[in-house]
Amino acid sequence: MSGRHRKPTTSSVSVAKIAFTGAVLGGG
Repeated sequence: MSGRHRKPTTSSVSVAKIAFTGAVLGGG
């Protein structure tokens, strides 16, 4: 996780986390 000083929108982070988690759980 790079760019910690940059604070993207919480919504974007949530969507990214959900998408990543879903992909990991669903893919493996």
